[in-house]
Amino acid sequence: KLQKQMSKEGSALTRTVSAKAREHVVFGLFRERAGFWGFWKDCVPIIFICMWVNRDTVMTAYLELLHCENIETEEVVQVPGGDPEYKLRYKAWYMADPSVACFDPSGPHGLIATIAMVGVGVWVAGLCAVIAFCCHRAIRRHGLRSHKTQREFGYFVLGLEPQYWYWELFVKRFDIILVGIISDTSIAPDSKAKLVLYVVLSGVCLKLQLVFSPFADQSVGLADRLEVTGLVIRFITFAACTVFVILDPDIIVGIAMACVVAGGVAVFVGMMWTNFGYQFWMQLPAARMKKAIDEKEDTGKPKGKVERCKEW
Repeated sequence: KLQKQMSKEGSALTRTVSAKAREHVVFGLFRERAGFWGFWKDCVPIIFICMWVNRDTVMTAYLELLHCENIETEEVVQVPGGDPEYKLRYKAWYMADPSVACFDPSGPHGLIATIAMVGVGVWVAGLCAVIAFCCHRAIRRHGLRSHKTQREFGYFVLGLEPQYWYWELFVKRFDIILVGIISDTSIAPDSKAKLVLYVVLSGVCLKLQLVFSPFADQSVGLADRLEVTGLVIRFITFAACTVFVILDPDIIVGIAMACVVAGGVAVFVGMMWTNFGYQFWMQLPAARMKKAIDEKEDTGKPKGKVERCKEW
């Protein structure tokens, strides 16, 4: 009796999950009879994903307004009790108009910089915060593995451990934001300082990945291993560029460093595509087995075309 009861409960749970999964029948997102407000509710995943994908374009446009370079200029310095002297100083100039000084409150770039920083804060950092808040609320109400949470926020949390659901929204995104700030602003005085900051940022991201390992432990931690390999190649690339620019080694050493970096990138790309192909190939038998099971009734007989059409 206990076995029959458990079998009935399991069948009821399977039917409930299947009904929930098949509720959104149009592209897996839209319900047939959802109504006007239901249609807009079903559009939430598309809206979030579109805003997320366009975020890089928006951030690039705003950071171009902050693109400044430190240029060595001569300035007249008045010496008390003596003649004026000329001294060389670094000053940040706006690259779109090199005659405009950067971040000068009394100049035109003061307003431009304010608009750019507000735009980055609202449309980049603010967007990450809004999506993270909505995702956290859905997780607290329905759970991370629920159909509703996975349908609306699966693009951001799929493949992550439950305690690190925020990794893509915060850690990875702010890594990209910091790279853009280093590249397009005068936070570093010259290209050498920018390369050093790239190396430091790459090392910090690699350290965080090694400490937390946020991806799910599927296929013996394949996602974590690929992520660590990619971050190592990134760190080596920036470190090699920094050594080449600052130390100015011989041409033979430079060619050797370039070969090491190119070989590492080739190994990483080959490793990535090999694992993707292997995982795809291993999923084919499971997909065929699932299809065969779905086509059978409780009696064990395969369903005919008429029965399958009626169910559809």
